[in-house]
Amino acid sequence: MRWFQFPNSRITAIIQCLENRTVISTQLLLNASSGILEQQQVQVEHLHLLSHEIPPGIYPDMTEHGWEQDDWPQIWENLRLLTF
Repeated sequence: MRWFQFPNSRITAIIQCLENRTVISTQLLLNASSGILEQQQVQVEHLHLLSHEIPPGIYPDMTEHGWEQDDWPQIWENLRLLTF
């Protein structure tokens, strides 16, 4: 699980990589914490990275470095737009 705190923002993104989509203890914890946030009128979106094509690498867009597909640039742009 990775935590990202966006500069000058009240938003913290929690990104979790799971090997499968079964409900596990980590997902139950995320559901509980997102339930608390939703009660406070905070919009919550769960992002399952393994449902996307994200190749390994250190560059923002790995299609520029030989990979056919990289969903990370669009995911990152969506996260970046959340900052205010």
